[in-house]
Amino acid sequence: MEVKSATMSRQPFLEMPLHLLRIVLSDLDCMDSLAAAILSHSSFYVAFSEDSTNIISRILGNQIPVDLLPYSIAVYEATRIDHCNSDHIMKLLLRFFSEISPPSQDVLRLEHLEPAAAKVISKTHSIVEHFSHDFVKKTLPLTRNKLGLYRPDYSQASAGEVFRIRRALYRFQLYCNLQAGGKQRDTSSLYQQYFFFGLFSPWVNEQLACIHDYLEQVLSSAFDKVAAHDVEWGARSVNWLLRGRHNEYKQGFLSYGLDFLFKLSHVAQSYDERLQILEAEDLPNTKNMLAAHFKRATIVEDPVYYPKYFAVLGQWGTDDLELLRNPKTDGPIDDSSSGPFRMWHEAHKECYVYGVVYAEEHSRLRRCGYVLWDAPERPIEGGLRDRLHEARRQRLIDHLELSEAGEQMRRSWEERAEIYRRGGRGFWSEGDLSGIVWSEAAS
Repeated sequence: MEVKSATMSRQPFLEMPLHLLRIVLSDLDCMDSLAAAILSHSSFYVAFSEDSTNIISRILGNQIPVDLLPYSIAVYEATRIDHCNSDHIMKLLLRFFSEISPPSQDVLRLEHLEPAAAKVISKTHSIVEHFSHDFVKKTLPLTRNKLGLYRPDYSQASAGEVFRIRRALYRFQLYCNLQAGGKQRDTSSLYQQYFFFGLFSPWVNEQLACIHDYLEQVLSSAFDKVAAHDVEWGARSVNWLLRGRHNEYKQGFLSYGLDFLFKLSHVAQSYDERLQILEAEDLPNTKNMLAAHFKRATIVEDPVYYPKYFAVLGQWGTDDLELLRNPKTDGPIDDSSSGPFRMWHEAHKECYVYGVVYAEEHSRLRRCGYVLWDAPERPIEGGLRDRLHEARRQRLIDHLELSEAGEQMRRSWEERAEIYRRGGRGFWSEGDLSGIVWSEAAS
């Protein structure tokens, strides 16, 4: 080991002047890479110590696109405020929305971050990138047959599409970070929800709804197996079939955010590992989370237009629709000429305006991320309109299948409740009790 250390110390690379080593460190892609470099040799540690603030700022600038910096900073700051103080939350949201365009203030704030804060921000963005890649991989190929969106490459998203996805992921995490905490995962006040939703257009809020449903599916891949097989969960009648606001347990787990979902879906590999992560939270539950609050996601400030909330969207003219736009926060990629707007408008023409975000009949459309993609510039007609209506019809089929599966679920609850009463714990499967562990009293 001594010979190896001596050899490393004589490497020309590590004998460079400190100002050159600082340049090397400043060019790294994330805070984990910085930590690895600092631990690898004392020369890197000395170089970092002499200009840590500037190095951290540049690394985060390398990692996080400038248009996402306001979201990244807001998500971090939301973890540091008093969640029971409405004034603190409102100040955070107002500052966040005022800095979305341009984001210059957030660039300046990067220069004053402590290493611990920078590490959290860097990690969050890495997780956002992970789920962004996963979403594109799983969802973009569906758009060909389900939506009729033809493109040369179904494996690569455009820069604008990637931004929409990551923006929605950050908004999801921000909403989670505004939770009051505890097992009852209650969210913020109506006034705070107004600012969270009201400063974005309905079609941009529908993008968040698409990401919500995707993350719910990420959760469900682990949650459903545990809920369907664990004896105690069966005894507690934990429902794994319901989705959205109808499933208070899934809403509770979703409220723990992206880091929790990353551990559950990526770090945990086995049934037992996922059970351990889920049970560590002791079945959180809420009926007051994001899925329930989407009903407040369509907001028009002018009271004159309140009666029009009860009209169908197709009756709104061009000037009316302009009232739903928020150019500053939506950005040019989501204006009223964009693909997301046209997809959203076509899908909701027959819907009442107050329900044009997170409509239950559009769950299959959200599964395709229909408002996140660059739709063709030509008017939506014919084949695409038929596909939109077919997706809504398929929702009715899903409802019928859910009713049949519900009977099987209730029978499993009854059987597992009896096993639990007799002292059994562990993994249950219909017709197979080999995974049950019985208490001494039961045996």
